Amino acid sequence: MTKFVKCEVCNEKLSSEKCSFAVIRRVVNGEEHLFCCSACADRYKKKREH
Repeated sequence: MTKFVKCEVCNEKLSSEKCSFAVIRRVVNGEEHLFCCSACADRYKKKREH
């Protein structure tokens, strides 16, 4: 069974079993987060760092 996680910004479902390059991963404040695209990753990082 495929496990899913959600994008931190838009709640898009992401398969946690996909290739690790198919999902955007960013470390923000020492924690790794998963995103559906770089735009969501950038938005989340800006929000958390300010």
